[in-house]
Amino acid sequence: MHFNRYISYWSKHRAGEVAMTCEGQTITWAEVDKKSAQVAAHLTKMGIKPGDRVGCLLDNSIDWCLFFIGSFR
Repeated sequence: MHFNRYISYWSKHRAGEVAMTCEGQTITWAEVDKKSAQVAAHLTKMGIKPGDRVGCLLDNSIDWCLFFIGSFR
């Protein structure tokens, strides 16, 4: 199963459950799915195509995780 299918699966079956917590901030599986899809759409809008390399300079955070997941979409 592809990585993104796991995210979609968890967002449907455990939508309201906490997916991650970092420095007092939490995010649910449904939010992870939605926000990582927004990241993917933004990267596509910028002209990033499958196979292109992308970089991200962020501290360890939920935002970093969302970027990482979104970049795989």
